[in-house]
Amino acid sequence: MASNINISALTLAAEEATEVSQLILEREFVNGALSQNHDIHTGILYKTQIPFAGKLSDAVKKSTGCTPNAGGAVALSQKYWDPEIFDVRFTHCAADLSKLFKLFQKESRINPDYFNKDGSQEMAMIYSLVAQMLRETLPVKVWFSDTAADDVDGSGVFTSGTDLDLYNVFDGLFKQLFASITDGSTYHVDIAKNAGANYAAQALAADDAYNTLLAMRNKADERLLEDPAAKFYITRSLADNYRDTLRTKTLTAGFIEITENGKSQLMFDGIPVEVMYVWDRTIKALQDNETKWNIPHRALLTTPDNIPVGTVAESDFETLDSFYDKTLKSNITDVAFSLDAKFLETYMAVFAY
Repeated sequence: MASNINISALTLAAEEATEVSQLILEREFVNGALSQNHDIHTGILYKTQIPFAGKLSDAVKKSTGCTPNAGGAVALSQKYWDPEIFDVRFTHCAADLSKLFKLFQKESRINPDYFNKDGSQEMAMIYSLVAQMLRETLPVKVWFSDTAADDVDGSGVFTSGTDLDLYNVFDGLFKQLFASITDGSTYHVDIAKNAGANYAAQALAADDAYNTLLAMRNKADERLLEDPAAKFYITRSLADNYRDTLRTKTLTAGFIEITENGKSQLMFDGIPVEVMYVWDRTIKALQDNETKWNIPHRALLTTPDNIPVGTVAESDFETLDSFYDKTLKSNITDVAFSLDAKFLETYMAVFAY
């Protein structure tokens, strides 16, 4: 039985780190909580209907005689939550750590202290790393999952060698957006540099981001613009380009970058701009054919309740089931949750790519 702590890259000698505080953990990519960018619908375990009711057209006319004017009918449509269950198990066997690795070796006896690490510093570290992994992977699955996922060696866009089973469980938001808001359709804005033949040709020119966001705002349905929750979700590439515009042009008060408590907030014509660093990071890591990236510049104008995430319980994203198995002489940490994501109403979005 192996340990989750791989020390093969360490030089083990008579003197090395003996306190967990001396262990430097790789920094977490901070994506923000899912609830920051999505409404979270709980209690979703099985395929569940999402009904939509259309609008009634105006049929109010001058009254003539004893029979009122006939009203119209309401058109109903539907989508479905169809969540899948994800799980993973982490097994830590203390006996597989070298006796020279002193960081965790502080037991006063062998049985059961040496094997059972419940409450130990090493298990606390494992819990922390598992929780960090979940925070990082959940938004990637929500946005980039694709049941037809394939790599560039086949017919897909994922980087060669990608473990496709991580991303082919359900259709994520980008898959749904590309299907719903097609190139040239009413709520689509083209970003020409995405079609560049190589990395250099995909680089944005001055003011590209500003022009993209302006075109998106101008294409937006009035119901979207009137919604106080509306905001832009954009790649870092577009955000940096927009910041360059803000620093070189004199714009009105609605076009601004505010820094408060060390956190930057971009605004475009009074609409908040959420920089989706996870998009850029994922595209560069997972959608690279070694010549160019797959659609590296993306922007979405919508509301969090139009791109909800469905699950049984939001707490599942943070709850770890940890126990000591006496037979295996190992500490086991299990993770399990259900997950789905939905793009709901097309008129409540503008998608640029």
